[in-house]
Amino acid sequence: MKQALPLFDAELKLAANPGERARILLQKGRALEDVGREPDAAADCYRLAVELEPAPRYLRALEQVEAQRERWKELERVRQAEADASADDRRLRAALLCDRARLLENRLGKPAEAIDVYEQAYALDPRADGALEALERLLDSQRRWQDLAKVLERRAEAATTPGDKALAWIRVAHVCAERLDSSQEAVRALARALASLPERGDDGPSATERLVLQSLSRAYESVGARENLASVLAREVEQLERPEERLAMMVRVGAIHEQLGRAADARAWYEAALRIDPAFSPAATALDALYAAAKAWEAVIVMNMGLSEASRDSRRRAQAHARIAEVFDGAAISQLW
Repeated sequence: MKQALPLFDAELKLAANPGERARILLQKGRALEDVGREPDAAADCYRLAVELEPAPRYLRALEQVEAQRERWKELERVRQAEADASADDRRLRAALLCDRARLLENRLGKPAEAIDVYEQAYALDPRADGALEALERLLDSQRRWQDLAKVLERRAEAATTPGDKALAWIRVAHVCAERLDSSQEAVRALARALASLPERGDDGPSATERLVLQSLSRAYESVGARENLASVLAREVEQLERPEERLAMMVRVGAIHEQLGRAADARAWYEAALRIDPAFSPAATALDALYAAAKAWEAVIVMNMGLSEASRDSRRRAQAHARIAEVFDGAAISQLW
């Protein structure tokens, strides 16, 4: 090995151009690294070769020896140089930038710089290996909520299936509501999640649709958007399988319509609930009040007769009969016929 080194040095003196000198330095570095077991001296040769000609093969040789020596700072610079040398290939450059960002994050403890480099990679190639996931993780750990929301929006836009798109928008909504205290932005994101879902098939609502509707109803309620809330809850009614849950939701929708001054719509929801269960007291109570306000006494009697026949509770049956008697005995009797 000692005899070979002067030969390399002699060749370097005779080399006619930088490219030739870089080639000889690569050979000398290989000999020092593989035969002489001198990685430090080999790194010096590779570094000189890169300075003369930053070609990929010289950069790769320098990268390998720096990684072997665990010289992370030097390795990070090499990876940036590799990325710069690949400017004509966007996907390759993005992949190399991701490698550099991982080094900044995991070896050098520089998450802020890693975020910037991952951003560069993603801008070059949205499918760059792990760039989006790393940005989400790092922005969350650095509590950069506004930037995290923007990255999650990118994921939602890039999602290729309706389910993935909806789930990504739900995550955007969570960040907006819980981290940015922006209920309106959360509502906007959830509305986009709902819009991204396909038409419901014969199998009924998906778990994703249920999650979106539940999240959206909470969001609309938090901002006081009662009209939108009624619309979403009406859609939720369709997916509820347990009768008691469906009935309770129908009464809730009816109550919102009452608050909005839509007595006819409220009556329709209460009546629909009683068609399912004529003895469901919350719907009967609310409907009784609406009928009375409209002086629809015959409707009050018919409803309470149905309630009396369907109820298994003797006390509730007695109340229904008392209500019927009240109507017949009251001043309203003249308006029955």
